[in-house]
Amino acid sequence: MIIDFHTHIFPDKLAGKVIPMLAERSGITPNSDGTFSDTCAKLAEWGFDGAVFLNIATAPRQQNTINNTAAEINNNKNYFAFGSVHPDAEDAVQELRRIKSMGIKGVKMHPEYQEFYLDEKRMLPIYEAAQDLGLIMIFHAGCDRGYPDICHAAPDKFLYIMKNFPRLKLVAAHFGGWSAWDMSDYFLIGKDIYLDTSMTVGYMDRERMKKMLLRHDPDKILLASDCPWGNPAEALDHIYRMDLPDDLTEKIIGKNALTLLCG
Repeated sequence: MIIDFHTHIFPDKLAGKVIPMLAERSGITPNSDGTFSDTCAKLAEWGFDGAVFLNIATAPRQQNTINNTAAEINNNKNYFAFGSVHPDAEDAVQELRRIKSMGIKGVKMHPEYQEFYLDEKRMLPIYEAAQDLGLIMIFHAGCDRGYPDICHAAPDKFLYIMKNFPRLKLVAAHFGGWSAWDMSDYFLIGKDIYLDTSMTVGYMDRERMKKMLLRHDPDKILLASDCPWGNPAEALDHIYRMDLPDDLTEKIIGKNALTLLCG
């Protein structure tokens, strides 16, 4: 079983507008048209058996629709859509309870798009609720190409969450912090936190990444691409070319994801 733990899709009626806009902002050519059908078809062509689709509520009013859509997608075998809450939503904690009741496995938070720092006090009720509900929380980590002048999610800030919410199922995307891998290495490698491998191909030296992988908990590494912005086939090949122990490779490309999602 091969699972991409970090992908993005949009409703068919929005994808044609959103994907070109985000592509222009980031300077990245997308690898799919951003729809569910095209993304699933291409993932199958690339040898994937399933994926996690991450949705982001960039405004409080978007929560309900995003989470309802995620619940519908979860009816498809081996595809898991996460929900999202917005830090400024008065009902964020109640929405987390509703997310859990709909069978959604987790939520995506993006500190740049949602304008919050990881260690802000206003986030504490959200972290506490997610921990108590057993929800997975995956965060954009490190810098963002679309927001080059600020970084709300520096790798060291995850230590605050880990210390205060030790039972939270915490995932730091982009191998702990996009373009901040020195900090990720120092603060996160070997710690009790999941790291996904999204947006490392072409940005992070393969040998350096291999050394970091071998020093992290083998059960807490997740294959990811950030499709459509990253290419899932290249993300998978990136892991294969590291010549890691077979059991570690199997965990990274799918076993760890299944355990986290279904265990």
